[in-house]
Amino acid sequence: TGRQAYHAGYGAGAHAVAWANYATGGRSRTLSVWWLDVETENYWSTDTQQNTYVIQGALDYFQRAAGKTAGIYSTSYQWSQIAADFAPPSTPNWVAGSSYLNQWSQCDRPLWPGGKAWMIQYLNYDLDLEQNAACSTREGSPDEGRGAVPPPFTFSFGVTHQVVVDRASGVVFA
Repeated sequence: TGRQAYHAGYGAGAHAVAWANYATGGRSRTLSVWWLDVETENYWSTDTQQNTYVIQGALDYFQRAAGKTAGIYSTSYQWSQIAADFAPPSTPNWVAGSSYLNQWSQCDRPLWPGGKAWMIQYLNYDLDLEQNAACSTREGSPDEGRGAVPPPFTFSFGVTHQVVVDRASGVVFA
């Protein structure tokens, strides 16, 4: 049911925060922005309405219980496959799928109508790495001068969720 899916998302958020705090010796408590990794590689229901309950539950945990800003990391295609036309208000977007580094036009293409892209990502196959850029750093951006977005912190939904910690820097990734 919707209630069960919501509680699953809420619980996944709580578990991710607890695990990250444990794995980093508490250093993850200082992170102000967390990103929900909404990709088709993770486990999702074929019922997009149930998926929106899970996503909303996680967003509510981060924003209300943990006092964090929570955003969505995805591509427009994957978001539409998983969450259809769900458009959580005031939720930042980290838009993956840029064709080249600093493809600033992606900042104008949020994951859903009315959304706001905070970050874009380009998968650089030549260097075998993902390169990210904060939309606030592009010249002429309405947010220019707002400063860079805090370092990414994501967690993945699935049958189990995985949190990966760079122990040297204390940065947590999923």
